[in-house]
Amino acid sequence: MRPASATSVPLASPDFYERLGRLQQGLRDSEKKRLDLEKKLYEYNQSDIYRIKLKYVKLKKYLEEISDSEKKAHIRNQEYLKQFERIQAHVGHFTINTEKLQKLKVTSCFVLFKNLFVVVVVKFGNSGQ
Repeated sequence: MRPASATSVPLASPDFYERLGRLQQGLRDSEKKRLDLEKKLYEYNQSDIYRIKLKYVKLKKYLEEISDSEKKAHIRNQEYLKQFERIQAHVGHFTINTEKLQKLKVTSCFVLFKNLFVVVVVKFGNSGQ
């Protein structure tokens, strides 16, 4: 046998080179296809259709945010309305009580003046005799 030298490279079979050529051609074809697809994607991203769809998605999300905000505001306003109605009922109750107190005050004053008049008449009526 012949000793293998460090500088000598074993020759590959013709099948190896044929297979290597097919793999390299497949790699070139795949790279070309990838570049074509990348170009189409770029063109699509720049197209009006993509921009319109993107704007649609943004507007739809904004509409959902506004809708949620409106629902929360409606619930909050309903709570405010309930609180206002409760306060209004209390104010109405206080108004009724104030009117009753005013009538009681007038009645009390009338009774007081009537009694005072009776006392004065009795006192001065008796002192004149």
